[in-house]
Amino acid sequence: MSVMPKYIAQSDLEDLFGINNIAVWSNLDDTNTTADADRIARAIVFAENYVESRLRGTTVAVPLDTVTPILTHTIATIAGYWLYSPRGMRDSDTVANRMKTMRDDVEALLESVAEGSVAVGDIPTPPEPNGPSIIPEDNSDLRPPHPPRPPHLVNIPWPLP
Repeated sequence: MSVMPKYIAQSDLEDLFGINNIAVWSNLDDTNTTADADRIARAIVFAENYVESRLRGTTVAVPLDTVTPILTHTIATIAGYWLYSPRGMRDSDTVANRMKTMRDDVEALLESVAEGSVAVGDIPTPPEPNGPSIIPEDNSDLRPPHPPRPPHLVNIPWPLP
């Protein structure tokens, strides 16, 4: 194998699209039903590099330290699209339309990550506070303020026990 995937494996594609589909899509000549592992690896590496390039400059650290299920699905979808696309994406069959829809969905997800409205992968942890605490130990100041008492209730203890 000339290229090595970093984040996902062939099995992730097979889990999403099925073992037989990945085997068939990986062969361009339609005469072989055995999966072309090298072409599958190239599809995965393409998808991984594509996702990294889309996440670069966002709040997600690239290269990824942790790959969440959302990123696994995103990378696998793009790799599956890459494998399937030479099989006739211009025709009107329903598989091609589903593949295009899946690709559009992950593109929208990546756009949301880039905009910062969706957090995926490494989420930076907030810095530790280094100043004095503003919360009193007994939490007495955290109770909501009481509204002013009406004049006819002035002699009734407040707050009520």
